[in-house]
Amino acid sequence: MLLEALDILAALEDRLSVSRVTARIVSAGELPTDCEELLADRGFRVEARIPMGGERKLVIGYIGKCGASRRSDPDDFRQEKLMLDGILAQARKAPAKIMAEFDRLNDFHVETVASGSLSPADIECLVSMHVETFPTFPYEFRKKLGIMLRNPGTYPMAVVRSLQNERIYAFSNLELNTLTLDDGTRLCLAEYDNTMRVTSCPDHGVVRGLGGILRLQLARLAVRNDADLCHAESRAGLAAINGNSYQLGMHFGGALEKHLLISGESDIDYKAHGRFETMNVWYLNRQDLMAIEAGLMAGVEYINPD
Repeated sequence: MLLEALDILAALEDRLSVSRVTARIVSAGELPTDCEELLADRGFRVEARIPMGGERKLVIGYIGKCGASRRSDPDDFRQEKLMLDGILAQARKAPAKIMAEFDRLNDFHVETVASGSLSPADIECLVSMHVETFPTFPYEFRKKLGIMLRNPGTYPMAVVRSLQNERIYAFSNLELNTLTLDDGTRLCLAEYDNTMRVTSCPDHGVVRGLGGILRLQLARLAVRNDADLCHAESRAGLAAINGNSYQLGMHFGGALEKHLLISGESDIDYKAHGRFETMNVWYLNRQDLMAIEAGLMAGVEYINPD
């Protein structure tokens, strides 16, 4: 079956003349050696792994292949690794402590977006915030937001709103997908889709750190939607979003080389041609999510072990 899938990917690569090909493989246990050899023969490598846990010990493998025009500059790769190493060396805060710190910001409120709860002014605020955060992005956010608002069961959303002026200062959402395996097993995968905040706001003094509380709120929504996995692809050149993932207790699964054409603020002065950016993969499995929810419900400090 893997060979058939690789043949399909090769045909698409030739027909579309793309500079990168990527796919995901679900395996019972680690990918076997002969599988990795087959991938290497076709120019692919396993860029990230997510162990799902549970009795079957399923693993999701991200495979990818970049053309010569889209590979990482060695200095870019080095800077990304140094940044990641610095994040992984930090002491983690317990999710309960993150929640407590946010609760002390009396002029902010985090809320789940229910059907019809966003006003036209809220929608315009989110569209402007997205353009401010991501001058270049793979899709038009206004259209995507419309789809999300019409399908709240697939796209759980949360915002941080100021109680001073009712303005939204940060936003994030999940995208829920069901994966059905060959044996009929169904997995619910929750992916962090958009995370953004106001980056320039002279009318408010505290905006940093809001992404972390949003991701924590969405992790709780993932539990309540019976997700087996909550995962994120975070820009490797931006310390804040990777730091939020780590502080939430997420595990680092690997990096997808030059995966998206995207732009916005970055902590790395990239040298590679073009603005394709590497994405770091972070994840929480069902057991992780349940432990976070239990810790928050009990009001105790919980740190997810690596």
